[in-house]
Formats: sequence, C-alpha cells, structure tokens
Amino acid sequence: MGDLGEGLSRYQKQGLCSFHTPGHKGRQEFFKGLDFLGSDLTELPGLDMLHCPSGILAKAQQ
Repeated sequence: MGDLGEGLSRYQKQGLCSFHTPGHKGRQEFFKGLDFLGSDLTELPGLDMLHCPSGILAKAQQ
C-alpha cells in the first residue's frame, strides 16, 4: 500500500471525530458505493503538510 496509504489507514483506524475540513466528514450519504471519502483528509499530525512535505507525502513524491 505504501507509506501514504498506510498513514491514511492508521489515522482512519483511530476512529477520531472530525471537526476539520473537508465538510463531508468521511460520510458516504451523498456518494453511495464510494469508499474513498474516509481517506479524504486534511493536513493532520502524522499525515504531513502538502505545501512543505517532509514525511509520508515527501516520500510518496519521490
């Protein structure tokens, strides 16, 4: 799966309540049958920073 996929998976498994963007909060109501919304996350601890990547995003870009 790679470091990026594993990082997203680790974050999802924590079962945290989302109070940040994106507004759909990972729910599927409007996108029946699509399981990608749970991985649509913002810049959170452990998931790196898009504009200055130094962790899993930097590694995925190499």
